[in-house]
Amino acid sequence: ETLSCRYKNTCTVTLETRRRCSACRLNKCLRYGMKRERLIKAEKKSIERRQCREERTNISAINEQNSQLQLLTSPDSYSPQTSSQIQRAILNSDDLQRIEMVQTAFEKRIELARDNLLWNPTVHSTNLLEFLNSRSVPAMRLVAFFKQIPEFTQLNSEDKFILTKYNLMPLLVPSFALSFKKDTRQVIETNTDIPWDESAFQQAIGTNYLLQIKPIFAPFVEIVQYDQKIMQLFLIVLFLSKGLSTGEDITEPILRDYMAVYRAHNFYTKLLWNYMEVTHGIKVAYRIFSKLIFQYLRWLNLRRTIALDVQQSLPRTEQSNIFPVMQSLFHI
Repeated sequence: ETLSCRYKNTCTVTLETRRRCSACRLNKCLRYGMKRERLIKAEKKSIERRQCREERTNISAINEQNSQLQLLTSPDSYSPQTSSQIQRAILNSDDLQRIEMVQTAFEKRIELARDNLLWNPTVHSTNLLEFLNSRSVPAMRLVAFFKQIPEFTQLNSEDKFILTKYNLMPLLVPSFALSFKKDTRQVIETNTDIPWDESAFQQAIGTNYLLQIKPIFAPFVEIVQYDQKIMQLFLIVLFLSKGLSTGEDITEPILRDYMAVYRAHNFYTKLLWNYMEVTHGIKVAYRIFSKLIFQYLRWLNLRRTIALDVQQSLPRTEQSNIFPVMQSLFHI
């Protein structure tokens, strides 16, 4: 009854053209004595068969995607080459000294950032605005950490600004794994800080986002519990990575000296890999590195959604009360 012909029921219905106009095909069938009920049943069966085919196609596509994802992320999916096929990783004395320097720099970040803090870390945040401003504390401490890295301090001043503005904030969550106390399930960078636990994040961003963050954060904690030097080096690799903000509604400027940033990034990527391979073996290195990359990409995708939601939730009148440096880092 809902079928209609665009050509005033003048279509020619043949074996080749029968699917072009359902209304004229139905009228022809009725003229030749076919019962309406039988036609409806036949049409329903045709629709059901088509839906079944579509469902099978969708299921096959989903299974294929899951298989590819499992292959990508499964620790046992990697088949490292034998020692005869690759050059074995080595760590010379300079590499070992640099790794120790990175560890010391991370520990010193608290003291070095003390005089530059915009928020008192001993004070609780009670609303979303205060929560955002309080994030300036770990952000400034991370900046103090990176300022001790020679390859970063030697970069062009504009490039250092670009890397800080566009790469710093996404690093907070993985960096929290280095300050996570497993017994109390709290993030405490130093004993004088107000500890951060699930309730604090839940109050600021909601239960739904907290539940999505937890399975991303947990693997970071596991890696830190296994070897914290891996995460410290990984933070530097990420900080020196151009284009981490790709996919967000912002335009990231072009670096003034791309090759200098590339060389610094390549140096720490190689240092991280060689450290993992020499210390833990190539198979474990593959597993850890794949987990780091996969979980960080998951976090980037989730963070973009959270950031957009937070900006929409915070009134414009309150956005102006966010610390200027945090407005820049939040791209507000």
